[in-house]
Amino acid sequence: MRYYPAAYGNCIAVAATDANDVRPSWSNYGSAWVDVAAPGVSIVSTLNPSGVAFSDPSGYGQLSGTSMASPQVAGIAGLVWSTGVKTNTQVRQRIESTTDIIAGTGSALSKGRINACRAVKGVGC
Repeated sequence: MRYYPAAYGNCIAVAATDANDVRPSWSNYGSAWVDVAAPGVSIVSTLNPSGVAFSDPSGYGQLSGTSMASPQVAGIAGLVWSTGVKTNTQVRQRIESTTDIIAGTGSALSKGRINACRAVKGVGC
């Protein structure tokens, strides 16, 4: 099943993976519409210390979801822009062409798991 707005052609649809590059059962999947994967299980994040659902006096905790994976792709997009890439299409192509192939590439997702170092043409990636 496709989920919108992620399934729109001008969006990069993101699946979540765990520390072993395994897609959890609750993640988006489908190579026809999910473009890349990013870590999304047990991600340390800031929490709302006054909130009821995620109350933690430290202000930090672990969360899981594609909502934890997709900001990593957005961050890489910003880094790619900073390298002098000129268009949205070029940013997308750079992110997608520098992914690491993991289990499910080609079936559960189209391109692979993001690789920030390679996306910004880092040395020794």
